[in-house]
Amino acid sequence: MNLEFHVVNKNVLLNEYVNKKIEEKVTKLGLYLQPFSPDACHLQIHLQRHPLKKFITCELNLRIPSHTLHSEKSAPAVITALDLAVSTLAQELKTLKSKLRGNGKKKVYAVDSSELVDEV
Repeated sequence: MNLEFHVVNKNVLLNEYVNKKIEEKVTKLGLYLQPFSPDACHLQIHLQRHPLKKFITCELNLRIPSHTLHSEKSAPAVITALDLAVSTLAQELKTLKSKLRGNGKKKVYAVDSSELVDEV
């Protein structure tokens, strides 16, 4: 699935290697989005370098029908922050798909009290 996305960066230089890694990670997320319409899904990637501290924050916002998923991770390097954020978002997607399928619901069975017999 070709996932539509756009990158917003602040104080971060994106070179060819980083762009290639972003494409790979978006493709990986697209595998989890097979049941959804490609036109209805959109990913926003926000990369920002903290002005005082030496780390980069990567925020991912994924809009899918009737849900918005968010992941935010920080690391000293762009690729590391992106990897952490994508893995967190993938886990959220797995959980959401499980809920939508109805997995994880406990079945409750009713027992008729007339069927209970005390044996002595």
